[in-house]
Amino acid sequence: MDIAGSIRTAMPAATASCADDDLPRLRIKEHACQCIAVAMLQGQGRLDEAVQWWRERKGVVDKIIGRTASHHPHDQLFNAFWSSNIGHTAFLGVHVKRNLLRGQPYRRFTLIRPSGWNVGNRRLVDYWSKYMTIVDKGAHLGLSPDLEMYGSKYIFLEECGDGSETYYWEAYAEISKDWEQAGGRALLELTRADVWNGWRRLAALGVPRESWFVCLHVRSAGFKPVHDQLHDALNADICTYDAAIDAIVERGGWVIRMGDASMPKLQPRDRVVDYAHSPEKADWMDVFLCGTCWFYIGTSSGLGYVPNLFGVPSVFTNWFPTGALPLNGTDLFIPKLHWHDKQGQFAPFRESLAPPLGHVHAKSTLNALGVYLCNNSPEDLRDVVVEMLDRLEAKAVYTADDKQLQGRFTAVAASSRSSGNAQIGREFIRKHRHLLTGDGPSCS
Repeated sequence: MDIAGSIRTAMPAATASCADDDLPRLRIKEHACQCIAVAMLQGQGRLDEAVQWWRERKGVVDKIIGRTASHHPHDQLFNAFWSSNIGHTAFLGVHVKRNLLRGQPYRRFTLIRPSGWNVGNRRLVDYWSKYMTIVDKGAHLGLSPDLEMYGSKYIFLEECGDGSETYYWEAYAEISKDWEQAGGRALLELTRADVWNGWRRLAALGVPRESWFVCLHVRSAGFKPVHDQLHDALNADICTYDAAIDAIVERGGWVIRMGDASMPKLQPRDRVVDYAHSPEKADWMDVFLCGTCWFYIGTSSGLGYVPNLFGVPSVFTNWFPTGALPLNGTDLFIPKLHWHDKQGQFAPFRESLAPPLGHVHAKSTLNALGVYLCNNSPEDLRDVVVEMLDRLEAKAVYTADDKQLQGRFTAVAASSRSSGNAQIGREFIRKHRHLLTGDGPSCS
């Protein structure tokens, strides 16, 4: 993947001067700004420059909207971008939380359902009817195509509490923290029908009604092939989770493997259900499982943002990108580590959490820097799952040293501009405590 070449190709269109009434050129300019920003962030880790290009895009969008509509009939519109992918649909929870924190009703929300082949998770969309008006794509809203596209909420640039606009994850982390500190609870509750039908489906899969279970989702290549070159850094090998699965089964639980049929099949095991390859799989069942499990184990993938909506804690493993940590304080996580091949050592956290390494998805860029991403070991995975099991059983013990390590990691993350509220796994930070003060080679 030629990241630098892509930026060079888009730059003339992004920097071209356009008359305010030249809509075709403005649309091209907007798209070029977006492409450059994403390429700079995920391809090269250049966070500040990416944010500047997103701000440039916003100025162009304001001109487009100014020429296509004199007013906006909705306080806040969320178009099919938000409803056609389950992760984006789950992110709506952050906007609802901020709305409620500012005093309901702060804004009216309208969500447009997608059409065509990419319909997302329709049931999760339905659940948002508690907080917003949901309409089918093509419904009469008095919107021009430009207004529906450009007037919708944009994900990459978001307003912080002080009114400044920055990279969305920083604002999302701030909102999530404020929600927890205000005593905010789960936003959504499963319907009785979904609960009743969900347990019927589980019984068909061999899971007794009185059982407790854990959902497991490990992102792999195949679901979105078009993204694989840039996003395969988010993937992991489900075979490395065997010890973590054993820990759950040993405690008497069941494991429900989530995902889709493009994933590798699991070998049959006692008390493990490969739901991803099951005929019982359905969009509403996905939501039921995420909202009913004792806790969720996942990687950096859209499904992982659903459990918190129903008050379910999560363990995020093989987490990446490290410059944007999991949002919720109820969750545990362990990140992928960056390995400097020439020096034969891991990058210290002050480097691996910060730009550029904290945001680079492209393996070609990492390889050019002599850096490789290292997945979590089976032992690391088991340890963090056992920690969550102990937490939920009120058995977890944290020493003064553990609390100090957690505090030091949080401080390093903040100074490295890595936003998020989840706690790093106890055994993981014990094992890698030297990375809190390491003076490894710089990739800046």
